[in-house]
Amino acid sequence: MPETAGDAEFAIVFEYRLPREGAAGFEREYGGDGRWARFFSRDPAYLGTELWAFEDDAGRYLVVDRWTSGDAYAAFRARFREEYERRSAETASLYSTERIVGRVVRR
Repeated sequence: MPETAGDAEFAIVFEYRLPREGAAGFEREYGGDGRWARFFSRDPAYLGTELWAFEDDAGRYLVVDRWTSGDAYAAFRARFREEYERRSAETASLYSTERIVGRVVRR
């Protein structure tokens, strides 16, 4: 798995809001070495995850999942749909809101 964001052609960006006291558990699950990243790493098209915390807005995070293409991400989601949904349900208690900010591509 490449180490730099410069290798990505596609990324999906999520915004999460959570209670301040929930930060440690959230970061364990959603960080670059977290459980979601390890799940995604089954696929060679996955290029890594970045976790960004807002300095001036405690409990607000961006998660950037990088893939070789949007099609590769969609294929992974389809192939592991049931497990993805199960993991999503298991971690939903870690945050109060989840929002897709956007799907971006390198130009």
